[in-house]
Amino acid sequence: MSLPEGASAGTVLAVLMLFVGSLLHIIGLSTTEWSVSNNEQGSSSSGLWKECLNGKCEDRKDTKESIRTCGAMAILGMLVSFVAIGLAVADIYIRVRGSVSSLPLPIISAACSAISFVFIVVCIIIWSATIGSSTYQYTYTDYTIRVSSYYHYSFSIGFSFILSILGGIIIVSGGGVYLYTSRFISKSADVGTRFT
Repeated sequence: MSLPEGASAGTVLAVLMLFVGSLLHIIGLSTTEWSVSNNEQGSSSSGLWKECLNGKCEDRKDTKESIRTCGAMAILGMLVSFVAIGLAVADIYIRVRGSVSSLPLPIISAACSAISFVFIVVCIIIWSATIGSSTYQYTYTDYTIRVSSYYHYSFSIGFSFILSILGGIIIVSGGGVYLYTSRFISKSADVGTRFT
């Protein structure tokens, strides 16, 4: 089965990369394993929106500005990645229909994927700085755990953190692949128009 004229395997692959990267980032930002810790009180994990201790999760009670900023950056990264996907799909649709867009959609889509990546990286830096600080406090309904890096408590990164990083890398790579492969479709379309 061949692709319609105006689409290529590279552009389809790039859109799939954008989609998969966004999906990984969404899973990462919505789960509670950004950082994990095991100590004598049990195992704990923390995400952007919830904190868990021994499998019991509750909404975050802290009002740390940095955690809220981290969540905002993660959401902005997700939303801008959706824009990148939408622009790439719109560009493919316009090309398949034989039309020409007045906007440089591949460039805008690639720029959106880069901006999405920047938001995700800023989120990751903020999270790392906040959790890596000298003292962090988990507040639960029944009790409060004060975790200090001075003692033998230590946090390690969890799968949610890794999924968001991986998602951001795939998003920016997908934008770059789309920009690169869409150039060849434009050149082949120009050559075809010249010789007909």
